[in-house]
Amino acid sequence: MMGHTRRNELLEALGLAKEPTRCPKCGRPMSPGSLGTQAFVGGSSWYPERSMFAVRGDPIVPQPMGGMVWLDGLRCSDCRLLQLDY
Repeated sequence: MMGHTRRNELLEALGLAKEPTRCPKCGRPMSPGSLGTQAFVGGSSWYPERSMFAVRGDPIVPQPMGGMVWLDGLRCSDCRLLQLDY
């Protein structure tokens, strides 16, 4: 999301900016950003259920060189809702 900032500014200046994505819970505009998490061992995975040893996850983002995983997305801080792209 952050890489699209200049493009979004240009579209807005030309009057071509699209309507912001709205929160499905409250209807207010959601804020773009990135969720950053530490991932020194194996990247980031999705788990349908929590488990003590975090096994059988579906890999989402591979292990990065620097130890941080970044997921771009949108946030509604009022509803505490994240919408993430991966």
